[in-house]
Amino acid sequence: METIGYILTVAALAPAVLQIKHSLSLRSVAGISGATTLAWVCSWSAWVLYGALVGSGPVIARNVLGLLPAAVLLFVFLRFSKLTAPLLVCGLYLAAAVGLIIDLRIGLLMMVVLDVYFYVPSIVRVFKSSDLSGLSLRSTVSQVFLTSSWVLYLLRTANPISSVGWVVATATYSIITIRVLLWRGSRRKRSRADSHRGQLQVPR
Repeated sequence: METIGYILTVAALAPAVLQIKHSLSLRSVAGISGATTLAWVCSWSAWVLYGALVGSGPVIARNVLGLLPAAVLLFVFLRFSKLTAPLLVCGLYLAAAVGLIIDLRIGLLMMVVLDVYFYVPSIVRVFKSSDLSGLSLRSTVSQVFLTSSWVLYLLRTANPISSVGWVVATATYSIITIRVLLWRGSRRKRSRADSHRGQLQVPR
């Protein structure tokens, strides 16, 4: 099981790299929530602490490797947009980290609640946005498979409570993937309609 955990850890770099490459190539973070991106950085950091406290190598490795590309994505986001309420996000996760040190169960519960709470802006932003060009479809699809695999791994090897956040992450990426697919489909239809209208126009 530990070998599987390490394989999932390395594979988790793929969607992050795809999203970073996509954002840089388009110079766009349209559809990406800055609060959620910052929450990812804080969350990965807190989960590294959790892994150290429970002595789980795969959990530590998974979150260290998650932290690095999340930090890069946050840097990319800051190049093209601004963060909202950064002190609030960092402060809440700092409180969860302190909770972990005081009582592992309380800190774990706080982290799970925060992870669930900060995934919500991603869904809301995606559904409100009329431009989702900044989201990489390949990244979101691969995230669905990887987060669901990590849920199964945690259910087999760790406290079931720790998998709740990943269940929410899987649901979030699934919804975002569907939304991006629908957006791309409607954009293709509009493009075909515009092209068809252009062909029907008779030059004078």
